[in-house]
Amino acid sequence: MSDVEAKLCALLKKKEVEIVWNQNQSTMLSLLRGPGVRLSLHEIFAKAPDNVLKSVAHFALRGRRDRAYHKRVLRTFIHEQLSEVDHTSKLDVSRLSQRGKFYDLQVIYDRVNREYFNSELQLLITWESGWGWNNLRSITFGQYHDTFKLIRIHEMLDAPFFPAFFVEFVVYHEMVHAVVPGTFDAYGRCRLHGPAFKARERQYARYKEAVAWQKENKQKLFRGTQHGRT
Repeated sequence: MSDVEAKLCALLKKKEVEIVWNQNQSTMLSLLRGPGVRLSLHEIFAKAPDNVLKSVAHFALRGRRDRAYHKRVLRTFIHEQLSEVDHTSKLDVSRLSQRGKFYDLQVIYDRVNREYFNSELQLLITWESGWGWNNLRSITFGQYHDTFKLIRIHEMLDAPFFPAFFVEFVVYHEMVHAVVPGTFDAYGRCRLHGPAFKARERQYARYKEAVAWQKENKQKLFRGTQHGRT
C-alpha cells in the first residue's frame, strides 16, 4: 500500500483504498466502480500534501459540508501542478514523424490550416502509436498536447481503410482544440467538447460525412479486421 493510500485509508476510516494512477489530464480525479473505495488519480497526487488529500477524501465520500472549500483546494493544487509540469517538460522534435505509408500529416495539416485557420496556427504534428484503444466502446484517434503545441495522430489511421476526408477531419478536430481550449471544473475534470468547440467542429465541410462514416464503421474498427489492427 502506498503512502497516499494509507493516508486516505485513515482519512476515510476504511480498511482498504485502491488507487489507479493515471497520466490523463482530462480526468485527473474520479471515482471508479467496484467494492470499497477505488479512485483514479493523476500522478501529481502522489506527492500531494495532507490538506489536498483531505479534499480528495471529501470528494471520495461525496461530502457536502465545506464543499466549496475542498473544490478550491483541489482546483488550486491541480493548476499549480500542471503549470510546473508545463515548465519542466521537454519535447524531442527529432522524433516526430509526419510522413506515413499512405498519408502525409504535414500536407494535411498545412491544407487544413490554410482553409480553416487562415494559416495562423503554428502547431507540430506527428504519427504515434501505443495508445488509442480506451475500452471496448471508444477509440482515441488523435490528441492535442497544448504544452508542446503538438497534435498526435494514431498511426492506425495511416491505412487505406480510412478515407482521406476522415483522416483530415481528425486532424481538423485536434486543431480546433488549439483555438477552443477546454476548461477544468472544480474536481479536475476537463470539459473538452463544450458548445463552442462543437460549433467550430461543425464548420468542417465534410463534418456530417465524417461522423456518419465513423458511425457506420464502428464495428469494423473494433474488430480490427479491415485496417490490420487487433
